[in-house]
Amino acid sequence: MSLIEWNAKVTKVSDAPRLHLVEDFATDAEMDHIMEKAFDAMKPQNINAETGMVTELPVGGSDILKNVYNRMSSVFPGVGRSTTGWAHDTFRVRRYLQDGVGITGGDYHPPHTDWFSSTPGDTSHVLIISMILYLTSPEKGGTTLFPAAWVNGTKGYHFQPKRGSLAAWWSCHTNGTQDFDSSHESTPVTEGIKWNAARFFYDNTVKCSEPSAKTIKAPVAARSLRDQGHSSTVMFGNSFPKGVWTSPEGTNHEGATPRPGAFARNRSPHTAEITSQTDVYTKLAMAKTNPVEVAQKRIAKLRMEL
Repeated sequence: MSLIEWNAKVTKVSDAPRLHLVEDFATDAEMDHIMEKAFDAMKPQNINAETGMVTELPVGGSDILKNVYNRMSSVFPGVGRSTTGWAHDTFRVRRYLQDGVGITGGDYHPPHTDWFSSTPGDTSHVLIISMILYLTSPEKGGTTLFPAAWVNGTKGYHFQPKRGSLAAWWSCHTNGTQDFDSSHESTPVTEGIKWNAARFFYDNTVKCSEPSAKTIKAPVAARSLRDQGHSSTVMFGNSFPKGVWTSPEGTNHEGATPRPGAFARNRSPHTAEITSQTDVYTKLAMAKTNPVEVAQKRIAKLRMEL
C-alpha cells in the first residue's frame, strides 16, 4: 500500500537516560488494526495482575503491522533488525483500565529496567532499545515515568500517553553497559483506558552508541487523527476476551497462576525511584523470593485499605 508521507521529527528529550519522542507516528487505521488483532488473545500476566492484560501480537501476517514495525526501525537505523523473516517479530500489546474498573487505584506497571540478556555474560544479543506506541490517550494517569531523568532542570520525566505518539529509550549507556537510570514505570490510570504497543530491540551492545535519525518518514494521515472522544469508549471499551475478568484486586483469567517475579502492590502514583544497581537487584530479589506470598500480601493490604 502506497502512503503519502511526511518527515516526522525524532526529538531527544533526555540525555541521561536517553529518551526520544516521535509525535504523529501512526494513523488511526494502523492503531485500530493493532487493537482489533490483539484483543481476543489478551490475558493478564499473573493472578490479580496490576498490569491489565497483554498479548504478543505476531507482525508477519499483516502488511499494516509490518509497516509500523519497519517505521520503528527507522528511528535507530541498523539497530535490532529482524533476521528471522518475521517468524518471531511481535508487538507486546497491553491494555490498562482505570480506577474503579481495574485494580483499586488503577492498572499500572511497577518500576523496572528493560535490559535483558538471554545468555548471562553474552553481550551479542541484549535488549537495548524499547519503544511504545500509544494507541489511546487516557484522560488521567497512565504516563510512562522515568524518575531519574533530568529534563529542563527537573528530575523525573513523564511520557504523556498520547494516541499516535511513539516513546523510545535506551537501556544501555553509549559504552554498552546497562543504564540503571533507565528504570521506568507506567503510573496508575485514574481515568480512561490506556492501550499501547511495545517493540523491543535486541542487538550487540556495541550498537549502544548508534545515533537516532533526525527525522523519519511517517504517513501524513498520522497528523490528522480523528477525535478519540473519551478513551473509555474506544474499541472494545471495558469488555474482556472470553475467560478474562477484573476486580478491585486485579485482572484474572481462567487457569491463571502466579508468575515468578510478581511485584507487590504499591498504591502510590509515584513509586519510589530506583537509585542504584544495588536497589534494582534488591527489589527484584525480594519480589522473586516467594511470588505467591508477595501476591497474598498485596491482596491482604488492598482489603484492609478498602
